[in-house]
Amino acid sequence: MKERFSAPHPGSLVPQNYPIPTGADPHHWHHFRVRAGENNVFFAFSNVFDPANGYPGLSGVFGPDTFEFPRREAIAADTEGTTTAVADTTNLDTVYPTNVVRRKDLVAMRMPHSYRALIKKAVDRPAGETRMRPSPAISV
Repeated sequence: MKERFSAPHPGSLVPQNYPIPTGADPHHWHHFRVRAGENNVFFAFSNVFDPANGYPGLSGVFGPDTFEFPRREAIAADTEGTTTAVADTTNLDTVYPTNVVRRKDLVAMRMPHSYRALIKKAVDRPAGETRMRPSPAISV
């Protein structure tokens, strides 16, 4: 991927309980870290490292839990190379899944009944139009 898809976070002065980090994170908003957490999956991403031509690298393996610290991930930041991470999908012997990869906490909170209107708007859109039009006002 060319250009920027990751952004830093300067950290926070608000105290947090251990192990929640409060320091600066140069890859806090890494697009694929966020996607892994939103979908509760391990996400492996490989990219070209050629900063002179706009390819930042930042390949990595990202863990499934947005709220787990320390994070289960490995990033090849500012370098060429290989990175690996352990993808643990084991589960305790219980009726309810105990591993976030199997539970899909954030996926379970999605509301697919809300998608129908979005799909209808996309299907009804004139050919070639890429932006969503506002819905007409409904009068009663």
